[in-house]
Amino acid sequence: MPWLCLHQTYARFLGFLGLLPQKAQRTEPCGWASSTQLSSQQFECGRLLVSHSYLHMNGQAIISEVNALFSVVPDRTTREELIIICPEPNCGDKSGNRSVNVKSGKTNCWRCNKGGDFVRWAKSLGYAVEEGETQAVSIDSLESLSDELDKVDRVFMPSSVGVSLPRGFISICQEPDSAYAMLIAKMARRKKLSIEVFSEAGVGFTRDSELWEPYAIFPVYEWGKAVYFQGRTYVDIPGESTKRFPSKREVKFGSACWVYNLDEVRETRASTVVIVESILNVMSLRQEFARRGITGVVPVAVFKHSISSMQERKIMAIRSVKEVCVMYDADATQSAFKESRKFMNRCRFSVAHIPQTPEGRTQDANDNVEFAVDQFLNRQFYDTAVSQLEISLQNL
Repeated sequence: MPWLCLHQTYARFLGFLGLLPQKAQRTEPCGWASSTQLSSQQFECGRLLVSHSYLHMNGQAIISEVNALFSVVPDRTTREELIIICPEPNCGDKSGNRSVNVKSGKTNCWRCNKGGDFVRWAKSLGYAVEEGETQAVSIDSLESLSDELDKVDRVFMPSSVGVSLPRGFISICQEPDSAYAMLIAKMARRKKLSIEVFSEAGVGFTRDSELWEPYAIFPVYEWGKAVYFQGRTYVDIPGESTKRFPSKREVKFGSACWVYNLDEVRETRASTVVIVESILNVMSLRQEFARRGITGVVPVAVFKHSISSMQERKIMAIRSVKEVCVMYDADATQSAFKESRKFMNRCRFSVAHIPQTPEGRTQDANDNVEFAVDQFLNRQFYDTAVSQLEISLQNL
């Protein structure tokens, strides 16, 4: 391969990985090596050391970790430097004073002046950060690798940027005597919950939006910000759906990007996460766990019978989590077993099976929460070689 082509391939590959400054991302053979300033550890004996996480995250390893773990301030973030709300205890940052340099991997807070290597700093606070492995790429392989860059799977993690709730949104605690609040109170009682539980969750309504006026609105929070929301009809109509999800025009990232009640897992440093489908299931389980004095266990909702890669990554990024328990409806038992592949060898995995009623109807934690918690206490673990084989046979 001609020398010029070699430099072109190198420049293209390094530019993809984000290892070149803007001025260095060009194909001229002159001045390229000096402007990249590759260290002897990065360039040695004709081999370029490439971060495994960079290769598999499309050059965005640090960006993905930061977006997954921290609250990013988008209007002050640049391509080379992320600005986040500093989570250091006693820092008191609310506007975004911590920077994370994507290229150097360094972080510092202008308020508390604590920083250093991003990975070490994050781990010192108890966050689980995947560092990736280092692998060598020979010069001869660069040309073929560069041709395959467009084929690499792109893994992204949306920032926890607050979204606008439906126009005219009012929480029920603001107008507790309104007709809408009374309808929501009836819904709560019908679901064996209380208006106080709904109020604590920030449930509300709107008079101004034609699309959302027929629904009680349940906000989804991450890092204390509303990142998503879901609607539920005030009255259950047989044969019709009771839920409504926002369109992409209303909220850019869909339900697969968010985990309901994840903040509680972080704040309480829970060791066990119980994954359910719906927000109401979370509310029922939280109430029953508290009544029985069960601690260290927090329910979260993923909105479907499946856990997305982003939801899985957010849950496992919380270092205190040692066990994941899946509690789906009876008609989704096989889906629960399939989830085991995502968590095995990373934490303990269990299934709390909720069978159908004697009449053949499906039930969930909201229908019979006492029974659901009993099933959790008698859950079955699937974290041994034998149990993995059992799951494989059940999935055939």
